[in-house]
Amino acid sequence: MVGFSRVWSIDPSVGGSGAELINHSCEPNARLRKIRGHVFVVSLRKIRPGEELSYDYRLSPDTVRIRCRCSSPNCRGFLNRYQ
Repeated sequence: MVGFSRVWSIDPSVGGSGAELINHSCEPNARLRKIRGHVFVVSLRKIRPGEELSYDYRLSPDTVRIRCRCSSPNCRGFLNRYQ
């Protein structure tokens, strides 16, 4: 789930939008943008054909910590944001 405020969050596994196929990475190639009530996946750089899409889930630091396995050189070790 991606939180945008204290009230709103997005669960990409609901609705079959394709967002459920985007994985987490501490060094993502995309990010989420909220524009006029809609959420878009926007690339941060040119994405090669066949390359996996990823964005930083940035889970709340107040929830259960989930280990990250993205294997990027700058991996922070958890899907959760720093406090």
